[in-house]
Amino acid sequence: MSAYQLENFLEDDGSFLYMQHGDHVGRSAYDLEIVDHSTTNSDEYFTLSRSGITRFQGTESDFTPLDQWEREYALFNKMRDIPFFSKYRKVSWKYNSMFFVVQLYNNKKN
Repeated sequence: MSAYQLENFLEDDGSFLYMQHGDHVGRSAYDLEIVDHSTTNSDEYFTLSRSGITRFQGTESDFTPLDQWEREYALFNKMRDIPFFSKYRKVSWKYNSMFFVVQLYNNKKN
């Protein structure tokens, strides 16, 4: 985000920014990146305003007030610090990979 975009966003009550999920591995629902409108994925994107975040998915939209989103974001990160949840992502990935291999094996067998 440029300094001009940030200044405009902070000063104008009606301004908003387009956002979408980042492409990096291990992302969470809260890992959003600011993008130009022209590069948004029309299947799912977000807008950020001083009032909150709106998620657009197909023809549906869902608004979350900014204070609620910030609270949920903080709680989510606290949960990720709990050892069970930090290890779960690794175990879940391994389980899903093994399940996929077993399914392939069973399909070839039949």
